[in-house]
Amino acid sequence: MLRVREETKPWLVAYLTLGHPDPETFFKALKYLEDKAELVEIGIPPSFAKYDGPTIRRSYEKVKKMGITLDNFQELMNEACKLFPPERLIAMTYYEDVKERFEKFIGKVCAGGLLFADAVIDYVDEIEEITKKSRERGKDVVYFVSPTTPDHIIRKVGELSNPIVYLGVRPATGIPLPVGISNLLNRVKALVNKPIVVGFGLKLEEVPEALRSGASGIVVGSAFVKALDESFEKFKERVEEYLKVMGK
Repeated sequence: MLRVREETKPWLVAYLTLGHPDPETFFKALKYLEDKAELVEIGIPPSFAKYDGPTIRRSYEKVKKMGITLDNFQELMNEACKLFPPERLIAMTYYEDVKERFEKFIGKVCAGGLLFADAVIDYVDEIEEITKKSRERGKDVVYFVSPTTPDHIIRKVGELSNPIVYLGVRPATGIPLPVGISNLLNRVKALVNKPIVVGFGLKLEEVPEALRSGASGIVVGSAFVKALDESFEKFKERVEEYLKVMGK
């Protein structure tokens, strides 16, 4: 199961692709985040990352060429769980790729939580069952909602997602924000009774507004992946840049 610490708010939720840009640098980056990120999402390459932006897609393709796939991710993930508390790790992939072998997949995941990028979009009628099966195996599920998610689905997600709800502030990376961040957060806060973390296209300069508007934390993915592609030093600089803007 996942755990978040109230006293460390606002939370940084960081995303890394498993084994990217190479296993050694990946583990170095993960260890660096231990006292900086409350939660870390680790992306396991799906067959097609249709809801991810180009930076994360490229990282998936890169690690696939190294042989890191949904069939053989377990060894690297187990190493990650030795370096970073499992109760603060979220394994992220696509439900489409694991639905036929779901319980077997869960059994390979040492992380305390799961996130399926396509669950609320393509499998909303199955999220109660996904949550039930995951909890039976000791895993929480974090669900993602966007500005286009209907209210009744956000309410359902608010009941099932634990310990946070992930709000994407844009329908897709690079798409203009349809409403202000404060208005969007107010809408979602009225529908769920869980801490909300915001990301998916959130710009660095928008972070203070998101936190002032009631977000419990922010999610940073593409910016960290891109920086890590350049160098570990660039990655450290980018992490510190976000922490500074967060007032940490």
